[in-house]
Formats: sequence, C-alpha cells, structure tokens
Amino acid sequence: MNQYYREHKGYKSYGPKLKKLRRLPTQGVIAGVIAGFAHHWGLSRFWLRIIVLVLLFSMPALVIPGYLLFAFFMPEATAKD
Repeated sequence: MNQYYREHKGYKSYGPKLKKLRRLPTQGVIAGVIAGFAHHWGLSRFWLRIIVLVLLFSMPALVIPGYLLFAFFMPEATAKD
C-alpha cells in the first residue's frame, strides 16, 4: 500500500514514523542545513559539522553548491515537525 492510499482510505500505519528532512535555522549556524541533517539521521550536530568541514576543504566545488542548494530548497521546520 502506498502512503496516499493509507492516508485517504482510512488505514492507519503502525510502522515507525519517519522524520522529515527539514532545516533547523534556530539550531544551525548559517541556515540550519547541517542541524536538519543531524536531526533527521539522529547524529550529533558537532560531529556532522566536523565531517562537512573536512569535506569542505577536500571538495569545495561540491560542498558549497550542495549546501546552497539545500539551504534554498530544503523546507524550514515548523512547530508541528
């Protein structure tokens, strides 16, 4: 069964609720992208920032545009998320 069918035909999902990938600007340093990924994956923001910093120095041509794309297109977290 797909998600649409469960939601619109009265079926309840008893599986684990998946976290949505959202930016967390209140917990982030720049736009909250790293904080959003850390929350989504259940990781520490500190260690994920260290990993991104290492990647930034090794592959800046991929990390900078990738971060900017996520900052622009990733939706911001709301109070109900």
